[in-house]
Amino acid sequence: MLLWGIVRVPRTSLLAVCSLFALGAIAADVLLPDAYACSQEESSVEQHKCLGRKAREREARISSAEHRVRDAINRWDEEQKYRDRSLDLLETSRKAYLAQRSEVCEVEASTAADGNAARDLRLMCQERWDIKWIEQLAILEKMYGHGA
Repeated sequence: MLLWGIVRVPRTSLLAVCSLFALGAIAADVLLPDAYACSQEESSVEQHKCLGRKAREREARISSAEHRVRDAINRWDEEQKYRDRSLDLLETSRKAYLAQRSEVCEVEASTAADGNAARDLRLMCQERWDIKWIEQLAILEKMYGHGA
């Protein structure tokens, strides 16, 4: 038990309360559009379903963006060996992004000590990484597409 003010509060209750405040602060602080939209749901179950649905939508956007970059590389007015190298580097980068997103988001989720908030923290972390990856893909598409 932890003494908090005059009232004794179990450590797990304190962690749960802190996790809820952290979820709201994280979503507001980094302006996560999906997390913010889902925070408007009525219950934590509905919020989690919403975060999962938004994650699937982002995966579709990522897949489409990766496809557009590959197309831009294939249309790039350079020798095939340079296009092949760029495609290989894109794939290597994609795998590194997925691996690092997974590792970092597991660390963030661990701050909830495997509580109910862990899954939502993981999904919000993934949203941040996905947004950056989508932005990077848009830049690459423009860079490769300028000569097409």
